[in-house]
Amino acid sequence: EDKPTAKPAARQHSGFVVQVGAFANAASAKKKQKKLHKQGYPSYTEKAGNKTRVRIGDYTTHAEADKIRRKLEIQGMQPDVVNLN
Repeated sequence: EDKPTAKPAARQHSGFVVQVGAFANAASAKKKQKKLHKQGYPSYTEKAGNKTRVRIGDYTTHAEADKIRRKLEIQGMQPDVVNLN
């Protein structure tokens, strides 16, 4: 399967994001990200060393990110709010 041609540089995220997980398997991370995206969350993946993070955001305030974190906890996830500032 051919990969799409060069992606534009990853955009810089800022403010607060909700990290849903960090996966050793990039395909698992992408699957999780797609599922969240289908639920309406502005999700994305980000490479960090040998892991792929799945994050939702950007939110300007901790309170906004925390509201999303609580919704995800109800679904059985263990997300964290991360301050990117």
